[in-house]
Amino acid sequence: MLYQVIWSEGYDEEVKFPEGLSTKDPKLFSLKEYDPLTEKYTIVAEYAHEDIDGSGKGNPNGLFLDRDGRAYVAYSLDKKNKDVDLI
Repeated sequence: MLYQVIWSEGYDEEVKFPEGLSTKDPKLFSLKEYDPLTEKYTIVAEYAHEDIDGSGKGNPNGLFLDRDGRAYVAYSLDKKNKDVDLI
């Protein structure tokens, strides 16, 4: 499996969750899993910017995997990417 953080994604009514976003909310971003055998993306987590930093001004800026294959999104709380949390 491969993972990707999608920071800004357009909502498509034709693509239902978990392949597409669950709502039209433009403040959501997602962590997607890609299966090269089926060539399909599946959303494994959705996040609202405001739920993470309270202001909605931060941004997801990286992806980390641990030894067990769990994916973590790096989320910057400032524009210079110096104050970063894992979610």
